[in-house]
Amino acid sequence: MPTKEQSLSSVQRLIGYNFTNQDLLWLGLQAAGSGIGGTDGNKRLAMIGDSVMRAVLITDLFHRGLERGRISDVVARIVSNDNLAENCISTGISAYINKNPSQRGETPPKTRAATMEAILGAIYLDCDEGLSSVRATMSILGLENAPGFD
Repeated sequence: MPTKEQSLSSVQRLIGYNFTNQDLLWLGLQAAGSGIGGTDGNKRLAMIGDSVMRAVLITDLFHRGLERGRISDVVARIVSNDNLAENCISTGISAYINKNPSQRGETPPKTRAATMEAILGAIYLDCDEGLSSVRATMSILGLENAPGFD
């Protein structure tokens, strides 16, 4: 397992965002039951991240002129736990999740998805609750378009 400093440095490089308050990112990397962030780990940040990710996507798709039903479909695909969990692996972020000691082997998909949401929530809080840095990171991570979206 990498050290805290190695994890923070590596993840910031992977997401293209440098935190002012690195404790937010560290909390974002904590699985529930990891011993950091209370028993919830990164779950509170994940709630924020899920909401801001949806706000970014809905706003961008609105400006593209998509109808409500199509917006809902695209957003649902992008924010799905399956998509976020896969993205966590493909970007290399999964290697830096501080797991619950009872979790052996590969990090569960739900934990990987929550971590991606938590990282975006941490960015939102770190940049004075603005969406531009969240939007930029989503683009770097490939979370701005759903697979198969034209």
